[in-house]
Amino acid sequence: MEPIILIHGYSAESRENDPNEVQQIFGSLPVNLHNLLQQGGADAPIIDINISRYISLDDGVDLDDITLAFDRVLKLDKFKRLLDPQVGFNAIIHSTGALVMRNWLRRCSPKPSPCRRIIHLAGANFGSGWAHIGESLLAKWLRYIGQGGQERGLAVLSGLELGSSWTIDLHRHFLQPGNETLGDYNVMEFSVIGTQPPAKWMIIPFRYGKEDGSDGVVRVSASNLNYNYLRIGPSQPPETIDWDKAAEFASRSVDASTRGDLADFTNSEFFAGGYYEVKEFSLPGENRQYVPFAIPYQCAHSTSEMGIVGGDLPKEDVLKIINLALHCATPVDYKKLIDEFAEITGNTYEQVAHPNHSMSLKGIFDHAKQALENYFESPQSQYDKHAQIIFRIRDQNDKPVRDHSIHFNSFGGATHAELLINALFEDTYSNSVSPNVRTFYLRLERWDKDSAGWKDQLSRVNGLDLEIDSIDAQTDRILFVPLRMRLPGPDLAKYVKPHQTTIIDVQMLRLPSHDTFSMYPNPQAAT
Repeated sequence: MEPIILIHGYSAESRENDPNEVQQIFGSLPVNLHNLLQQGGADAPIIDINISRYISLDDGVDLDDITLAFDRVLKLDKFKRLLDPQVGFNAIIHSTGALVMRNWLRRCSPKPSPCRRIIHLAGANFGSGWAHIGESLLAKWLRYIGQGGQERGLAVLSGLELGSSWTIDLHRHFLQPGNETLGDYNVMEFSVIGTQPPAKWMIIPFRYGKEDGSDGVVRVSASNLNYNYLRIGPSQPPETIDWDKAAEFASRSVDASTRGDLADFTNSEFFAGGYYEVKEFSLPGENRQYVPFAIPYQCAHSTSEMGIVGGDLPKEDVLKIINLALHCATPVDYKKLIDEFAEITGNTYEQVAHPNHSMSLKGIFDHAKQALENYFESPQSQYDKHAQIIFRIRDQNDKPVRDHSIHFNSFGGATHAELLINALFEDTYSNSVSPNVRTFYLRLERWDKDSAGWKDQLSRVNGLDLEIDSIDAQTDRILFVPLRMRLPGPDLAKYVKPHQTTIIDVQMLRLPSHDTFSMYPNPQAAT
């Protein structure tokens, strides 16, 4: 068995930098791992578990800094054997450790990588709503007063914020030819996260501590590495576009949206006007490898009772998943684990649907019963399947388009809507560092008490028209050509899936007017 490195999350570093203090970061996990892997008796491999610590609360230290520091440690004499292709190592990460480890692959790792496996325990791959809270002045003073002047870690939080452009670029790296995690780096990744916040967090006055479809810190869809990527760009070079025709289309499209009319699509077009096209798409299980993904029962981001790292309630499931991952030896085994992980998730949902799930929560919640009346009505809703859609809007020169609007037109899609998509939205968030990035959070499946099961909501939308507009407030000499994309029901379901994030990179056409630059033959020379 290759040595194991444990990598923690944001703000989890111990107060002191010594082995005994650092071990406390990971609770019972190091001991549990050692016992688990020694169950083979005398023939069991010697287990080498390395516990790590990094600084995340210094306002000036960012994720690239932490990545470089990690790489330097690996090259120290006492650890450099881990980089030996004949030795290698496995990484078990928690939360923000996912970004550290994936960024190390991108920035520092050779191909193939000495890292054999990365096991993501609630990896914050697409951020956390808590990052926004952590950046606030309230958090600053709470840390200053309650934690002896501790800083907030603003540089790390910028990468952890929902809709981080840095994070999008990090994950997009592995979608490019020659950079596939399994095919080129030879790294097997495994994604594991719970979706039941601790009971006492229900009275937290912030939605991100008690969201359905979340472990109380990270959304399931924000953790799952099976994300979808779609890049939309101009269908023709900007210099070939007739300004007047584009302006006419823009006026017509915006006026139609204002009246609630549909954009002028033809039967064969995804995009009205023919100005845009899909430049690139990547879907797990279709044109890239699907990552084994599991949701353990009664599992939260942290706490000694429910935490994914050392909590008592999910410990058996989590250790089983880790054991399966560590013993996965070949690509064939890896593909088989997709079904085994899915079976674990299926078992979780069977337990949640059973009446015993509600009964198991009664004692836990008694101390806050009055504040949790609504929760008692439908505790299974915590397991409702959600999705994230992240839009990044830039022009054809990759400059951010900050002033934009995104509208999901449920009266489009070429079919009558049984349910308006507005009913699915739970949260909308604009990134504070990159205001051209916006994240939408949707409840795709809803617990139905009468049928004691989950009902699909997205299929009732029956497709839609995606409408993106931008107007430059500083000048009327710049035209952004509106984007109108028709997504019939099957196409919408193809790109937006339960428990997954969908990234839509949009390059809007930014066209200067005719009089922005003029040139004529010299009249005097002509005479």
